Amino acid sequence: FDELRPVFASVQRGQAFVIANTRTIGPLETQKQADPANPFGSLMMGFAPIWQDTEFLSAALTLGDGGALSITAHCGSAENVDSAAKALQTVPVFVSNILNSMLASDQTSANGFLDIVDTEALRALAAALKNAEITPRNDRADLTIPLDDFDAHLSRNVTSFVDDIA
Repeated sequence: FDELRPVFASVQRGQAFVIANTRTIGPLETQKQADPANPFGSLMMGFAPIWQDTEFLSAALTLGDGGALSITAHCGSAENVDSAAKALQTVPVFVSNILNSMLASDQTSANGFLDIVDTEALRALAAALKNAEITPRNDRADLTIPLDDFDAHLSRNVTSFVDDIA
């Protein structure tokens, strides 16, 4: 766990933080996506460098002023940073396109699934994804999504969810 010390040291007070060991889950994910019975496997393999060329992934969510979602692909060597960065760079575009498609198709549907979702929050998230930045470093690639306009929606929805289950 020595290689994780700098990661844990970078966690700031008040951040939600998660880490995934891609050395363990990466081969399982490749096997799952390569299964011919998986209808989305070929599509998802476009993101394979995220789990194949990394040692682990970390994500941190910071709310408030300067809030952001940061995802870091920690590569075992500098040679893998470029492929991981390129794969990470496609994630915001892919997710934004899905969100915009969901929003557009639900507008034409009489009983859309978005009735139970904060559509303004989804629009704000799609807009936030357009401001995503990729920063390749020595042995990692950072994806940072500023949440300035999305922060209020997220806080409101989390508060509402907590109130509903309490």
